Amino acid sequence: MSNSDFMSWDQDVSEDAKESKGAVVHKAGEYNFKVVVFEKGIVNNPESKYNKGYIAKLELNVEGAKVFENLILHKNLDWKIGSLFRSLGLMNLPANERWSKVLGSTGRVKVKVEQYVKDGNKHDKNVVDFFIDKAPQKENAEQNSQNETAPERQPWE
Repeated sequence: MSNSDFMSWDQDVSEDAKESKGAVVHKAGEYNFKVVVFEKGIVNNPESKYNKGYIAKLELNVEGAKVFENLILHKNLDWKIGSLFRSLGLMNLPANERWSKVLGSTGRVKVKVEQYVKDGNKHDKNVVDFFIDKAPQKENAEQNSQNETAPERQPWE
């Protein structure tokens, strides 16, 4: 380490250091999420039985944590794609319109914590356990109206 690497008390940090590089990892549980990245791709793994199939690569913002999910477009896995669409409230749209609405949509997800090793160090990360179905809008409105109670009447009214 050279003397030029030391900082003074009044010196600003670099631009890179101004942004957090630490990963947010939540406890296992249910959280709100927003789809912040959606990329279409092709599986490129000769060892995979899904090689050359289409894949949806998602990055979710799960209340501050980055969570990545890959959905392979295959009939054996369509239950997982359907659960994403239900969570985002997109099942009421025609099939050919759903993917175009994924980016920016919000829903709920149950995440779990998994460990991985990088550079010999163990790290935790959140992964999708399952997507949680969004209640239909009509039911939400009915539930809200049922939860609203009439103002308490005063004895003189």
